Amino acid sequence: MSITHFSANAAQRRLTAVLVGTVISESIPTGTKTVGYRLTTAGNEQSSLDGTTWTTIGVWLPAGAVSTDYDVIYNVTGDTTFMGGALINSWISMSGTRVWTIEASAPALPVSHTCTGTVQLRMAAPPNTILATATVTMTAAIDP
Repeated sequence: MSITHFSANAAQRRLTAVLVGTVISESIPTGTKTVGYRLTTAGNEQSSLDGTTWTTIGVWLPAGAVSTDYDVIYNVTGDTTFMGGALINSWISMSGTRVWTIEASAPALPVSHTCTGTVQLRMAAPPNTILATATVTMTAAIDP
């Protein structure tokens, strides 16, 4: 897990965004396993071990700021075949909660899928200053 944070001056106020980043890894003996990472418009950075229940691991949105003032990108390295959710490798507005998931399912056992990448937040308005960077790794596995 790595943490980097920067500051930028926007609309004559000081805004700071912080991303914690995370390693999400879960294995089950049978069935389908989904793990996930998301940024909410309320400002929470969250992870999930089941794709349904979310745990807050950080707060990315500065007090008094509006999520639509920000864009996010998840630059993924490696195989993205088993990923779902928001667009990857392109900047998208934080106008909605952004969710990324990875899934593993049987019949062929064992099976494991890992996705590693860098999540960045930037100001939506030019000069599009990058405010925060974090590494996010997700692994879902079926291992009897």
